[in-house]
Formats: sequence, C-alpha cells, structure tokens
Amino acid sequence: MSSRSHAQSAASARSAEQRFASLGYANRPAAKPLASYVPFVVTGDLAFVSGHGPLDPEGRPVAVGRLGEQLTVAQGRDAARLATINLLASLRGALGSLDRVSAVCQLTGYVRCAPGFSGLDDVMAGSSELLAEVFGDDIPIHVTTCAVTECVLGLAVTVDAVFAVDSGSAD
Repeated sequence: MSSRSHAQSAASARSAEQRFASLGYANRPAAKPLASYVPFVVTGDLAFVSGHGPLDPEGRPVAVGRLGEQLTVAQGRDAARLATINLLASLRGALGSLDRVSAVCQLTGYVRCAPGFSGLDDVMAGSSELLAEVFGDDIPIHVTTCAVTECVLGLAVTVDAVFAVDSGSAD
C-alpha cells in the first residue's frame, strides 16, 4: 500500500468528531444567534442549521465586503470555510456529536458579490471542501450557491444547511 493510500485509509477510519478535532476545532464554541431566531432545529432524522457567517470565536465579523470589489476569491474561500466551521460547531451543539451526520442534504451559500462576479463556485469550495474533510468522501454533499447584494453585518458569505442524521443520542 502506498503511503498516500495508507494515509487516506487512516483518515477514513477516523470519525467526523476526530477529523474536526484534528483540524483544530475541538473546542470551537457554537455561534450565538445575531437576532431573534434559533440556530438549529432537529426534527426526525433532519437537522436544519440557520445561516452562519465568518465570525471569530468572540462573534466578531472576519470577512466583510463584496467579492470582486473589496475581497478576492481566496479571501472568499477562507470566509466560506470559516462560516462552515461555525455552522458545524452549532450542529455539534445540537446533535452532541458530528458522528451522527449521514448526509449533507442541502448546503446553501450566499455570496455577497459585485455585479458580474463569476467565482461563486470557487468561493463555496471553501465550504464544501471542509465538509469533505470532516465527513469524508462517503457522505454525499449537495450544494447550492447564490449571488446576493447584501448579507447580515456586511459579511462576505453566509451558509446554512440541512443534514440527515442518525437517530438516537450521541455516543
């Protein structure tokens, strides 16, 4: 077995919780809602997670501005990744463990951008690639990306998601 195949096998043997922790997010706090709404709803075998943006652990905006004007595609990718880290921290708070996730039914990215900006998929790759790192290649991920003129707090990216989850309590 090649060293790459061995590394891939070792990574796939780890749980989503272990992968999230190995990326440095084991103690990431769940984001507090910015307004009067709940950050998640779990019903049956689905978990709906409200919009999350690129905020630091203290809740301060990290990426503010429009893609294609004030921000580059690379900065947008980083913002999408950070927004997804925050989303996963909230999901973990809701479920008790990311290991309960069996699919990403819907990930929606709202990218605040200038007219004519064509890098939406490149920006949202920051989000979908993180989800693949955490959940592995065996978990399907469905992504929709929308260009918007504004996001809350002037954030560059906001993401929300619906996850299929295994029933029962966290391990």
